[in-house]
Amino acid sequence: SYENQISVNLFDEIKVLCMVSTYSANHKTRAIYVKNTWGRRCNKLLFVTNQDDFELDTITLDIDNSRKSLRNRTRESFMLAYNKYLNDFDWFLKADDDS
Repeated sequence: SYENQISVNLFDEIKVLCMVSTYSANHKTRAIYVKNTWGRRCNKLLFVTNQDDFELDTITLDIDNSRKSLRNRTRESFMLAYNKYLNDFDWFLKADDDS
């Protein structure tokens, strides 16, 4: 259909890296659902988490998962993405595992 062709064209033309904040307790529930649904629309999908997972492409940060550490986790995620992927993507999206 026309809409599908548009999404295919956009996927090829505009590169989007999606970073999803999660933690190990949500890997098998929320995170895997993101991977299997809207995460497929990202050119690269990374899960920012506290523990590696072989089913997910992860960035592991040794930062507390509390709300008070949200700013630090977000900053570190973007710094890692900037240092590793700046020239490979047009857009960087940050979301949570309940998005």
